[in-house]
Amino acid sequence: MLYFEPLFSIYIHGIVSVLLTALMLLIVYIFSNKKPNVEKNSAYECGFKPFDYGYFPFDVHFYRVGILFLLFDVEILFFFPWLLNFYEVSTMGHAAVIVFIAILFFGFIYELQSGALHWSPVPWAKAFLFRKEPNVY
Repeated sequence: MLYFEPLFSIYIHGIVSVLLTALMLLIVYIFSNKKPNVEKNSAYECGFKPFDYGYFPFDVHFYRVGILFLLFDVEILFFFPWLLNFYEVSTMGHAAVIVFIAILFFGFIYELQSGALHWSPVPWAKAFLFRKEPNVY
């Protein structure tokens, strides 16, 4: 019994986690508001209508801006270890971070000048994504 004692607590933790998750999902299912309204039937953040046909060209601007945001967000996370050890870092470490910041800055300037962050729907997107249809719900 002593050999399986550490695993016993892991099993109990897993069982309790699964039961609590199932209980929370059941409570949400029982008490959720299932009546559709204007807010639930509105377009998502990416511009797709929730109950529309799926075979139409989509606007890649949303995904491009999202990927660029993630890229810069992850790069900003590299500053945390440097900031936590700011006074212990050598001059070479500070120089490396300055070069890193310069690369980020020039990359951002390049994105701005190339129009990667410019948001203007193309004509087919206006026809498909911004059309007015009667609400059937």
